[in-house]
Amino acid sequence: MRTLLAVLVLAACCGFAGDEQFNGRWDIKTFGEPRGRAWWLEIEGAGTPNAKGRFVSAYAGDMNIIDEISIRDGVLKFGFFPKERPKPGAPATTRHLVYTARLVDGKLEGTFEMDGGFIQGGPIWGSGEDAATLTFTLPSRMRVSAVMSAAAGAGGDRSAFGFSLRVLDSSGRQVGNPASGASTAQLTQDFNAGTYTAEIRTRDGSPAGSYQLTLTAPILAGATGAGYLAPNSVAFGAFYIPEAQTVRMRLIGHRDSGPWGAGDMVLTLKDASRRVLRVVDRTGAHLS
Repeated sequence: MRTLLAVLVLAACCGFAGDEQFNGRWDIKTFGEPRGRAWWLEIEGAGTPNAKGRFVSAYAGDMNIIDEISIRDGVLKFGFFPKERPKPGAPATTRHLVYTARLVDGKLEGTFEMDGGFIQGGPIWGSGEDAATLTFTLPSRMRVSAVMSAAAGAGGDRSAFGFSLRVLDSSGRQVGNPASGASTAQLTQDFNAGTYTAEIRTRDGSPAGSYQLTLTAPILAGATGAGYLAPNSVAFGAFYIPEAQTVRMRLIGHRDSGPWGAGDMVLTLKDASRRVLRVVDRTGAHLS
């Protein structure tokens, strides 16, 4: 989370007592950024059903039309839904940038939040055998979105391919309703603080295939993925962090994770430009 302080440019707007006081152009000063940035916000139609606005810099320093905007109990909230690709050729995923602010002594004071996220992908067994899982921990109640995409493997009967996605709590009880599909499925739900597991499993009679699971939430305290690897296959986990922080990873292989078990596995860490940062080639190795 990053804090922002906005200074009013159009002083005439301060005369309104309701939501209209948010109308106008605001210059913004940010704190906690590695370098200074020139941000500004323009709001029109506050206090009406047709509020809209523009913002620099939502992402990449560009001027962007605000995707969502609301004012409730004296708090202005607006946001964006940029699309990103975790790796070349992978399906685009949607991130959620959220800005909130309230008026304090003629100035806007508020916060900027970006969803944390984790993307996992790899092979998946056919006929419901050995589900792939993604376990995550939430420090407080929040909304979580899980998006699944999958396809039958080469030579598999695509017409018979299908899968289910469900979430279990720490005691193994299903939370909410599951989702299913032949190519995509999505779950969006509010969860209390705790540890949960997203479970992906092919349906009976389905061929084996490959999958990608995207999990997004305002804060993820941790995520653990599990699945299986065939010889020369690649599984991946992509994650996004909104602030500089230490991330610890551990790769563990077990023979009961598939018929090939714990052979020679390689863990490679790359940045968003696909540049290799670290390579670890020992089963059970740690990477920080």
